[in-house]
Amino acid sequence: MSYSLLIRPEARAEIESGFDWYQVRRAGLGFEFETCLEDVFARILRDPESYAVIFDDIRRVPLKRFPYGVFYRVRHQQVAVLAVFHCRRDVRTVKQRQ
Repeated sequence: MSYSLLIRPEARAEIESGFDWYQVRRAGLGFEFETCLEDVFARILRDPESYAVIFDDIRRVPLKRFPYGVFYRVRHQQVAVLAVFHCRRDVRTVKQRQ
């Protein structure tokens, strides 16, 4: 089955914020953050049901190198990315993005 990826505006803003933060810390690190995210998105699209359910039907995938998690929901043939959070944030706020 083929899935499409939708990155919600809130998640896109979090990605941009993370990119900027890492890029300021070290030139090129923001691009490494983006590469890790692209890898996670590809893994999710290959098998979206294989990751842990956190709340109701919201799933989470941790990034391998960065302390972030990608929170998403699968509906029909679409993967909707709801949030890209730093691990220290309260993940319960994802529930409000339904």
